[in-house]
Amino acid sequence: MVLLYTEYPTISPANMWTRKDLKEFKDAVRKEKDAVIKIGRGETVT
Repeated sequence: MVLLYTEYPTISPANMWTRKDLKEFKDAVRKEKDAVIKIGRGETVT
């Protein structure tokens, strides 16, 4: 039995994760040294 798919799945448009309290969040993360990840050019973090 061979199944052929003629339609592609619907993909949601890309969006950016945001928080209303972004400044407070960044300040809290900076206080925890283990939580800070420094990203250089060409690096990918997921």
